Amino acid sequence: MARPEFVRFQSTDGPVAFHDTAQVVELLPEVFPHWPFYHEKQTTERPCLEVSRKEGKFLIASPTMDRPKVASNTLNAACTLLAELAWARIRHEPDLLCFHGAAIEFDGALALFPNKRRAGKSTLTACLSAKGHRVFTDDYLPLRSDHEGRMAGVANGAQPRLRLPIPEDFSSRLKQWLAQHKGPSNRQYQYLNLDTAQLARHGESLPVASIVLLDRTEQATSPRLEPVETPEVLRRLIFQNFSRSMNPARILAMICELAESANCLCLTYSNAEEAAEYLTCKGTALGKEKKLQKKHRSLPEAKEAVFAVKKTRLQDTAYVQNPSVFLRRYGDDVFLATPDGPGMHHFDGVTNGIWGLLSEPVTQEDVCQVLSAAFPDEPRDQIAQAVRKTMQSMANYRLISPLDDGSSDKGSQAMT
Repeated sequence: MARPEFVRFQSTDGPVAFHDTAQVVELLPEVFPHWPFYHEKQTTERPCLEVSRKEGKFLIASPTMDRPKVASNTLNAACTLLAELAWARIRHEPDLLCFHGAAIEFDGALALFPNKRRAGKSTLTACLSAKGHRVFTDDYLPLRSDHEGRMAGVANGAQPRLRLPIPEDFSSRLKQWLAQHKGPSNRQYQYLNLDTAQLARHGESLPVASIVLLDRTEQATSPRLEPVETPEVLRRLIFQNFSRSMNPARILAMICELAESANCLCLTYSNAEEAAEYLTCKGTALGKEKKLQKKHRSLPEAKEAVFAVKKTRLQDTAYVQNPSVFLRRYGDDVFLATPDGPGMHHFDGVTNGIWGLLSEPVTQEDVCQVLSAAFPDEPRDQIAQAVRKTMQSMANYRLISPLDDGSSDKGSQAMT
């Protein structure tokens, strides 16, 4: 068997081993033009990824995968490699946040477009690039806190990818630009071929000034940009975040800092070319950072996240909020997580009310009595079942603890 070819990408946790897959290696300079990599004849390190072939298909595997990813052709193998390098990137620098989405430069700052399936972020990215906006990513964006305490996006240096076919309603001028900037392609995808003035280099960083949720709908007669409440943006960011190395409380704290420091907007549109023209006219607003009059808040400890759900049998005793909970409240919406328990959580409605009652030691029966008085028309057994289920879930995720296991009765030390 031939020896594998090893390629090391900058800022990852190991080399990539290519086993008899020279076709994929040949694509690397075109797909990763501004992400430095170099070839190694041999290495003693364990590869972070391995690319191989089996029965005419490409397999992309890593020690962290349950099973290899399968790509049907060379270009799709390069696409999968790019996606998996995102994990290698954050394993190398565990304090990074990382979101699925696109990021485009407007007036020296970034607009982040969190991913939503079939929302058209890659097509919009191509249209904005044609309008002269520099691309940071159309796939995933790592973020770190910069020297001024702002959340800044970090470019990966990979070319953006356009899903085919190109929309028929694009203008001839845009179609010509796409043809002039055509990179590797197949029937499904076309990479662009952007130069250093159009595509940020790997590691280059700019602050995130705006977060723009995409709502693509055929009913939109013209593009419009409207403010969005922070809780809606937080829900999208939590869903699109795939950082896993930090504890959930720190991740949530960083996501909250990002959402609070950015202009939160929603773009409703139907045609990506028209939307790019509209956003270009709004560029000054998208690139203008908010001036926040607040003290810098310290983040929870950056310890490694190695948690699983702790299956707790709910006891007939008093429970109270875990004092280590990190919490942010926005009106009736509460977002919370603990450093020592898995997941980030959103409470509203009755669940938020139950959480509030647990600021002091209470039993299930105490909570049932309060809710029965508040909702006298609801059957008592249904209320009891809902309370039991809610408190059981809170206990499993270490958001509350039984009072007799050493918990304080001072309630949650929330950061608000």
